[in-house]
Amino acid sequence: MADVANTAGLIIEGKNTMSLAVIKGEVERFITSTRPEVLCLQGGWGVGKTHLWNTCLRDAETSDHAGLEAYSYVSLFGLNNISDLRMSVFERRRSLKSGGQEDSGKGLLAGLQKMANFRSRGKLLKALPGVANLSDEEIISLLSVADSPQQIVCIDDVERRGDGLNVKDILGFASFLKEERKCKVIIILNDEELDRDGQQQMSAHLEKVVDVSLTMKPTSAEAVSIALTRSDDLSKQIAQKCRTLGVPNIRAIRRAEKFARSIMKYLDGCENKTKDNVISSVILFSWSRDQPGEAPTTEFLKSLTSTWKFFALDQDGDEDNGAEAAQWKPLLEAYGYGWTDDLDLTLMDGVAAGYFDLEKLIPLIAEFNARISSENADSSFNEAWQLYHDSFGDNEVEVGDALFASFKKNFQHITPSNALGTFRILKDFGREAEAKELVNLYVAGRDEGRAFFDLDQNHFIEGEIDPYFRTQFDKKRDELSEVLDFKETLLSVGDGWNSERLAFLADAPVEKYYETFKGSEGEELRKLLANATSFRRIVNSTDEMSRVTQKTISALEQIGKASRINARRVRRFGVKIDPASG
Repeated sequence: MADVANTAGLIIEGKNTMSLAVIKGEVERFITSTRPEVLCLQGGWGVGKTHLWNTCLRDAETSDHAGLEAYSYVSLFGLNNISDLRMSVFERRRSLKSGGQEDSGKGLLAGLQKMANFRSRGKLLKALPGVANLSDEEIISLLSVADSPQQIVCIDDVERRGDGLNVKDILGFASFLKEERKCKVIIILNDEELDRDGQQQMSAHLEKVVDVSLTMKPTSAEAVSIALTRSDDLSKQIAQKCRTLGVPNIRAIRRAEKFARSIMKYLDGCENKTKDNVISSVILFSWSRDQPGEAPTTEFLKSLTSTWKFFALDQDGDEDNGAEAAQWKPLLEAYGYGWTDDLDLTLMDGVAAGYFDLEKLIPLIAEFNARISSENADSSFNEAWQLYHDSFGDNEVEVGDALFASFKKNFQHITPSNALGTFRILKDFGREAEAKELVNLYVAGRDEGRAFFDLDQNHFIEGEIDPYFRTQFDKKRDELSEVLDFKETLLSVGDGWNSERLAFLADAPVEKYYETFKGSEGEELRKLLANATSFRRIVNSTDEMSRVTQKTISALEQIGKASRINARRVRRFGVKIDPASG
């Protein structure tokens, strides 16, 4: 693609240094001049090419400064041949005077008269050599070009053209309009999405056809100023975050704004820090989704599953994704993104799906906000990590002291993964006794259930776990009895069971089976019934298995006796209801 454009004595060089103001000025000059020419406006997805063109054209039309009096806009999306393009230019022609509005009756009558005229002229032309084999549509297409003089023509979406329309023909048609019909033609395309043949044809013919070639690559500040049109506090917040990330894409910014605004209603009453964290995550994830080649990938963001995971990215050989970490860690630090938690994963899923799962999201927001409220009372733990992270000073002792003291104050609000991170860094600093003191304090002082201390089930913990740290957690886990839920336990039977879970099911009263079956439906009910009756197929079943089967049958009998339709339904499980008892 040509980087140098020469027009009317103006030379624009270097597409990477071309500001949006320069491009806008050149587009405005193109619209207001009467000189026939071809302009090519290129740029990636979402940079605002068509938006810029429409804005400049509308301004010129409103002020009556357009160089020519007629205009035709054609999107090549789905157009499969040059005849379609010619006809579209004719059909979409409109006036640029009086706001582009013509008398509708007059315009319609004129169009019908022209079409009838084309058809009658086409019948005469078929008598000429070389024309007889053309279809009526092809002849009308050719005649329509003759009726498209001196107008501005916009040919958009070149990269989305149909298979039967090649770039060489498009450029040839643009050249014809300029040279023979004295038109001004602007070609708009996403050069990054142009197929290989299209790129080759564009490179071969661009300089021969195009007078001015402009490439839009707006800065983040320019994209933000175009994308965000409101002046409220949320818009200012979104603008600041997009500028920090360096998002240069107008569509990506607008989509991020849409997600941010849609989630604000679920943040009413939350701490300001909660709101800021959620909005920050949504904007980052939206950018990652829309521009995976320009932003951190979702896979990389998902890998940042704890404070330690994030801070450990600077350790030699610690990470499989070291190159990506080196590329994005400085930006994420400047942005204030530390790690990915359950709330982030749910937000990420919502951005990917286009909507948020409120049943999962709202409890996670409440949990996060409660944690923020607690941390606001004493923020020393985060400040201690910042002391480690925000300096290259020789302050190992100061950092170690701060981590040790802040952990003791805040251990009730620290996650197991962050507790492990603190343990690791203190041990690395040669303060093993203090590291052990902290894990002992943590295990003794936290009163969560058994699952909280099961490190093997904690998906936020990665890497090798120190034996002492694991031993303390395992001891606490084993001291606590597992709190089982009847339905969840019965649903899990299909994946295997242990003696403790089987005894739990066997000891449950028949009423629990009855309530569970009656309160379930669909796939969940089918799975519950399949699991509850599965022990009948086991030869030499244990006493617990037999009791589960007996209670299942008793519950089904109660359900069957309640109505004739349920009496029929339970038959497939071998339960027969005496009509007299129904």
